[in-house]
Amino acid sequence: MRFGNWLLSVVILYWGCANGGEIEMPVVKYERSVIEVPDIPAGGSYRGQFWLSNTGGKPLRVTSVRSDCACTVSEMDRKEILPGDSALVRYTLTPNLLGRFQQTIIVENNSRNEPSILFVIRSKVVF
Repeated sequence: MRFGNWLLSVVILYWGCANGGEIEMPVVKYERSVIEVPDIPAGGSYRGQFWLSNTGGKPLRVTSVRSDCACTVSEMDRKEILPGDSALVRYTLTPNLLGRFQQTIIVENNSRNEPSILFVIRSKVVF
């Protein structure tokens, strides 16, 4: 019985090494997590966007896209990103105070490299 367990362990180890040592999983990529946007006039709003890409071998599933304030609304064009594909995250900032500010958008997903991504959006409201 011990020989059978040892042989199974060797086969599993060999299979893992033959596959580059990693089981295929979704891998999320993006350009930057801190986004600087132009000044926003008082009473105005700003619409922006960023891309999420899947460079892994399995579909990337986005389970949640949320912001930390009602003045930031975000949405995705789709919640599943196939390997080699990308999806767009759009957001609208409608700040109500003058001066510098930052808002966050949190993207929860099933990637192996970054299952929770914090995007920080910075700007300034001018009079």
